[in-house]
Amino acid sequence: MGRTRNEQSRGTNFTLCAYVICFTLLLAMIFSYVKLNEISDQSIRLQSQLEDLQEQNQLLTVRIGQRLGRDQIKQQAAERFGMVTLSKDQVTYVNTNNTDTVEIISETELLRDRSQIVAGLARGFRWLVEYIN
Repeated sequence: MGRTRNEQSRGTNFTLCAYVICFTLLLAMIFSYVKLNEISDQSIRLQSQLEDLQEQNQLLTVRIGQRLGRDQIKQQAAERFGMVTLSKDQVTYVNTNNTDTVEIISETELLRDRSQIVAGLARGFRWLVEYIN
């Protein structure tokens, strides 16, 4: 005998639900592959960008090393400003354990109280102290 109409309807509903579930799972799987592909592409772009930035960092590090090399600084100081390296007999060590006080006198006060020669010596001494520091 054949199936009743109610049984046929249940079978059709079950089949329809199975198709909808399979279709939904298929769509979810496709979307997950699309998302995985997008993330993979983004990862490749970021990796490439990272490599470029690391290469740029290395180049800048080399440039900094070239610009701030001790020998180059000495050379620039000698060529531009006529500076020379101090010899050992020109170096004086000062004991700073004792507390001292220093009075800074402006040039106008110095000129008022002293002659022009003393003022010139004071300017030279200040320049020397700034150079050493």
